[in-house]
Amino acid sequence: MNQPLVVFLAVFSGCLATVGVDRFLLQDGGVASPSLLSADQIEATLRRLEDLESQVAKMRTHRDATPAEASATSARVVAQPIDDATVDAAVERALAARGMARPASPAAEADKPFDAKERAVAMRGKSDFWSNSELYKRMFAEGRMDELVAAFEAAAEAAPNDTQAQMDVGNAYLAHLQLDNSKWALSQKADSAFDRVLAIDETHWNARFTKAMSYTFWPDFLGKKKEAIGHFETLMTQQDTRPAQPHESNTYLILGNLLEQRGEADKAKEIWRRGLRRHPTDAQLLQKVGG
Repeated sequence: MNQPLVVFLAVFSGCLATVGVDRFLLQDGGVASPSLLSADQIEATLRRLEDLESQVAKMRTHRDATPAEASATSARVVAQPIDDATVDAAVERALAARGMARPASPAAEADKPFDAKERAVAMRGKSDFWSNSELYKRMFAEGRMDELVAAFEAAAEAAPNDTQAQMDVGNAYLAHLQLDNSKWALSQKADSAFDRVLAIDETHWNARFTKAMSYTFWPDFLGKKKEAIGHFETLMTQQDTRPAQPHESNTYLILGNLLEQRGEADKAKEIWRRGLRRHPTDAQLLQKVGG
């Protein structure tokens, strides 16, 4: 084996060790952890290999410039320049040997073709605006919200008895409305989606809570705030039959707020106190009752 190639292999091994490939040795009963090698570490390895290419080129130049060395090595195979394809292939082989895949860079993810159906699947159960606000904003800015909403609609239509699919499409409607309030008709579509969930499971907390919350934003002349109060009261009754969950404190908080807005301050205080009995450390409820 010629000297430049020997140096290449030695330094390549050193590069992998430097970025932590040795940590990919089998752990926890023989299971490799492919997530430890980051895109930045891979790029660092590539930069080291580019430096190696430069070193090999210098060695060849030095060899050719020395007559004695040139004579002694005339029969050797001259190493070829190391191009990007060679380096990439070497890295891929090293990762494949350890059962890993080269992570995609952030730029590559940004360039990935948009697939509304894939996005909708990936967002299942995390489709409310606040869980994915940045993604929704980006889709809206790119003019793709209609595609995304259509993908959620198709999933809901294909699985009419799947409560999560119905929740997702309802949340997608509200997310679109959040970004474009001219889409007021979407509030009615969302309401229907949550009704489908409650028809399947009347105790579905997210569906009833989201439905009630959306009513608080409807114009007063439509009378939806009164319906919102009714739904929050139903939630409160249902919650009292099971162990308290932290997020359920919002039922008492918002119900009290709505009653206070109607001028029923005493009743609002009682609701907040009732909530504190189940959520004694909730900061907002404590503030409401002056604790």
